[in-house]
Parts: sequence; structure tokens; C-alpha cells
Amino acid sequence: MMRALAAAIGKDFRLLARDRAGVVFLTIAPIVVITVAGFSLATLYGAGPRGDTAYVLPIADEDGGRVGRAFRHALARHEAVTVETVATRADAAARVGDQRAGVALVIPPGASRALADGEPVDVELLTDPVKYLEVANVRALVQEIR
Repeated sequence: MMRALAAAIGKDFRLLARDRAGVVFLTIAPIVVITVAGFSLATLYGAGPRGDTAYVLPIADEDGGRVGRAFRHALARHEAVTVETVATRADAAARVGDQRAGVALVIPPGASRALADGEPVDVELLTDPVKYLEVANVRALVQEIR
């Protein structure tokens, strides 16, 4: 059994050695396909082709208080995101909807007052489900800051 397998593999290598064009395409084609797929998928998930693009993160601060300022200040220090302040939840949703951003952060009205009163504050992330990697990374940042 093993002898037959070794003979079959040896025959295939001898055939391949005679076909120089086959060897070249067998070596180069996978490299080209993987490179093209990598560049294409990098932009799909919100990164630049070299992986050095920060995610755009629109923040709609409907509260206008300390909570929104704290989030903006803390997120601005991270090089993984570029904070973009927008006026309303609708503006943030529009940026996610037209794929200018994969995630948007909304600070609800009354968040600063609720926090001062010792109540929990829920912030909202508007997400594009196609950009799963961006959503996961930004969600982790927001949870760390929270």
C-alpha cells in the first residue's frame, strides 16, 4: 500500500518537473490570489490596504454634559479611532448607513445627570453588521473607557 502511494507521488513529481510552466503557475498563482484577496478584504473591514487606517467613530452627544466630554477625550487618545463629533443621532446613523463609519456612539440625553445621581448610564452603539471586526474593536474600546 505504502509502496503504491510512494510510486504515485513520485510519478506526479516527475511529470511536474517536466512541465516548467506548471511549476511557475503552481507557485505564483496562490501568492497572487492571496495578495489580491487580502487587499480587497482589508478595505471591506474598514482598514487601509497597509492596515494603518484608524476607524472613523462619529459621536453624537445628545447629553452635552460631562459623560460625552469624557468619552470624546478618552477616545481621542486612542490611535485606533478618529473621533468625529456629529450633532444628532440621525447624523451618526447616516454615517453608519452610508458606510462612512462602521460604528457610531450615541450619548443619550440625561446621561450626566443620571451618573451624578448614581444611576447606571447606557450609551448606544449604532453598528454596521458587515464590519464585524471594526464593531468588535470599537466596542472593546468603549467598554474599556466605560
